[in-house]
Amino acid sequence: MRRYCVAIASLLRRYNVVAAVIVALVLVTVAVWYTQRGATRLEGLAVANGRIEAEQTDIAAKYPGRILEGAVEEGDFIEAGHVVARLDTAEIEASLKRAEAEVRRARESVAQAEAVAFWNLVEPKKRWTKGRVA
Repeated sequence: MRRYCVAIASLLRRYNVVAAVIVALVLVTVAVWYTQRGATRLEGLAVANGRIEAEQTDIAAKYPGRILEGAVEEGDFIEAGHVVARLDTAEIEASLKRAEAEVRRARESVAQAEAVAFWNLVEPKKRWTKGRVA
């Protein structure tokens, strides 16, 4: 009888080991499935560890012009919106003055055209009603 008890205990130990291995495999499978399921929901995003170093970055000004002074040196750290150079605004200011002069000329032309139209349309009626002809 004792022999049978030892055999049964040995079998139970083996089944416990097999059961523990099965439970571990199920847990690993669920963990892998859960992480993969999360990755498919976020399409277009990549998750990784690492470090990115920029070797060279190109910058551009909104308007062309000559550089008066550089505000940073090579290798300086800057953030978005930081002023890196000051441009000579003489050409831009000259263009602005030309545009303002054109606007003034256009307004004067409109005023002159309105005066001529008034003289040609309204004044003759007044002159005819007074008995005079121009």
